[in-house]
Amino acid sequence: MNLRLIHVPYTMGDERPGTSKGPERLVQGGAEKLVAAMGLTVTVERVDRGEPFRDSGNASLIVSKRLARIVRQAIAAKQFPLVLAGGCDVSKGILSGFDHARCGVVWFDAHGDFNTPETTTSGYFDGMSLAVITGHCYRNYWAQIGNSSPIPESATLLLGVRDLDPAESEHLDHSAIQVVKWHEGKPQGLCKARRMLPNSPARSRPTRR
Repeated sequence: MNLRLIHVPYTMGDERPGTSKGPERLVQGGAEKLVAAMGLTVTVERVDRGEPFRDSGNASLIVSKRLARIVRQAIAAKQFPLVLAGGCDVSKGILSGFDHARCGVVWFDAHGDFNTPETTTSGYFDGMSLAVITGHCYRNYWAQIGNSSPIPESATLLLGVRDLDPAESEHLDHSAIQVVKWHEGKPQGLCKARRMLPNSPARSRPTRR
């Protein structure tokens, strides 16, 4: 199997926040060798914003467009794109790079990232990333990047969440997204998807903590 390791050293298109340093550190720490040790052929590529920006929304858009193009190129070359990024906003660029009409999303995050302009208390765009890719806001913005077909809520699983804004939590409660909350390093309850799996012990004896 061929794999393209794509690192995106930005958070909201900005290289200055500490979180933007993570992808580079993983590459420097031997991510390529680790993957190659599994018997995979690895190509490493870095996304470069390549130009100044006027605000974070514009910067994120530029980076996501470049990322989408690289993802498309990787798939065309029969390479699996593995993306290391500094922020959740790049999810738009990843999905725009391929036909994701029949895909679902497993979202591992302490935060729900399911805020919208109407529910956010901070206005932080990165905290709306899951809401964007499930079609709740900024549809025209995402369309500028490429394929912007929303991921169905019913095909979305949120794991590890432990920090939600009140309105965001209510929004999730009224959605079809499966949510497994986390507390002190342990999952709190079982999601429907887990209980419905064939041959799952939880199917025959569903429990909640």
